[in-house]
Amino acid sequence: MPTCLMPLFKYASINGRASRSEFFGFNLIVLLTMSGALGAMLLADAKEMTEVGTVFMWAAIAIALGAVVPMGAMGVRRMHDRGLSGWWQLLTFVPVIGGLLWLVLTALRGTQGHNRYGPDPLLPDD
Repeated sequence: MPTCLMPLFKYASINGRASRSEFFGFNLIVLLTMSGALGAMLLADAKEMTEVGTVFMWAAIAIALGAVVPMGAMGVRRMHDRGLSGWWQLLTFVPVIGGLLWLVLTALRGTQGHNRYGPDPLLPDD
């Protein structure tokens, strides 16, 4: 199973660690799905098919709401991989600089080997 789909099966688990590929892969899937729904909504509205556009709008809202919890849990697990508390995710609420710092923190390599949050997700299980 691709690592980017693992958050769907962990859903709200904040235990353990998430590698960069798992984190960014999952976020890419959510972004592409939302973009597809919003693009279809705009295309339907441009062709004067407002009922179809409304359906795609509600689909985009459902995707966003359904992704909030797994994305939050994924962010916590990503911080755990760096050896940091999940509370660092609150940086995203600081305008501009917080989002940039969060992006840098998520892009950096995690701690090698075991840390207090669990085994290294890049190492094979022993």
